Amino acid sequence: MIQIRGNNITELKTHAFINASSCSVLRLSWNQIHNIQSKTFVGVKCLTELDLRYNEIVTLQPRSFFGLSNLTSLDLSNHNIHTIQNNTFLGLKNLAELFLNKSNVNYIQSNAFQGLSALTQLDLSSNELLTIQQGIFHDLPALKHLNLSFNMIKNIHQGTLTSLSARVIVDLKNNWIALLKSGTFKDLKASLQLAGNPIQCNCLWTWILVDNLVLVIRDRADVLCVNYPYVNRSLESLDPNEMGCYQNDMNSLIIRIVGLMCGGVVFFVVSLLIIHRYRAFIRWMIFRHTGLLLGENTGKNEDFSTIKFDAFLSYR
Repeated sequence: MIQIRGNNITELKTHAFINASSCSVLRLSWNQIHNIQSKTFVGVKCLTELDLRYNEIVTLQPRSFFGLSNLTSLDLSNHNIHTIQNNTFLGLKNLAELFLNKSNVNYIQSNAFQGLSALTQLDLSSNELLTIQQGIFHDLPALKHLNLSFNMIKNIHQGTLTSLSARVIVDLKNNWIALLKSGTFKDLKASLQLAGNPIQCNCLWTWILVDNLVLVIRDRADVLCVNYPYVNRSLESLDPNEMGCYQNDMNSLIIRIVGLMCGGVVFFVVSLLIIHRYRAFIRWMIFRHTGLLLGENTGKNEDFSTIKFDAFLSYR
């Protein structure tokens, strides 16, 4: 183990640890490191744990940790990173734990976690995330625990989490989530934690209120409504029947049926009016084309609009 804590180190340069080839644990927390150059850790293949907590890192360059193929734990908590760029962790094929909590992260690029096929725990709690965009977690097949608590998340794009592994635990406590649409977790076998969010309880939560064999709300009793008339009631205590959800569905169906019927009546009346208005022309065309089919001369070259008559009789 190499432990260099509480010093005034400000930068990690290329090949800084080239002579530490036998080191398995490297602790660099509580320094003033603000920059990590690419290839800093080249040559330290035996390193399994890297602690960089409580530094002043602002930017993580792509491939910042390239060469640490045996690293299993990386702690980057308590920084001022803001943006996690694409390919930042490329090459960490054995990384199991990644801590990015309390680092002021507000944006994650779509391929930021590419190559982390062995990652089981990802901590992004206590950051400044407003939304979770589609594709961010698509390359994390082994993930078992995703911590997104204490952010400012209002929206999770549909399908964002569907590529995660079976029975992953997703911690969304203490965000700004008012509603989660059913398609957000489509086919995902996950356990959610939602306590501390400003939940607007209405019939759009029916997909969670009923027995859900795929998605489990672990803290359902602690998830409280903020809107009238369900203020401070938990999701666990709500009944879709009591809320009139199914009645609303029936009313909506009746409205659609009545709308279709009214539309059909209007179409029928308009059609009758058009037929009545052009009845003479319609009869003339029937008379003319029937005569043509029978080989009779019924004025095939005549234009109906130029014909003047007091009465029109068609017979055969």
